[in-house]
Amino acid sequence: MNNVERTAPKDGHSSIASPGLADDWILADAQVFASLTTRERTVCVGILTGYTSEGIALNLGISINSVLTYRKRVYEKLGITSQNELFMLTFRHLLQQRALPAQRDSVLDESSRVVA
Repeated sequence: MNNVERTAPKDGHSSIASPGLADDWILADAQVFASLTTRERTVCVGILTGYTSEGIALNLGISINSVLTYRKRVYEKLGITSQNELFMLTFRHLLQQRALPAQRDSVLDESSRVVA
């Protein structure tokens, strides 16, 4: 049985536990994701990096039913109903994280200007 196509994401990463994927830092510091358990965030990372539910299950060593349960809990906790909404929620968070330092710098630049 060849599971390569079903388990590997399109970008070629071989495992959810690859460096940079298992640590859920992208989601961990977001207020909106604070209600999720570590395992739920790990499943989110798997979804967001292109893994199927079967691929996530195989990589984490859990059953597909467990993955589906985690996915359902994530959707309920985040108030979403689809994978697309998960992508949009994460994307919005990343944009906000990137915009905050720029906004702070902009305010600092404006406040340091001396009016003659």
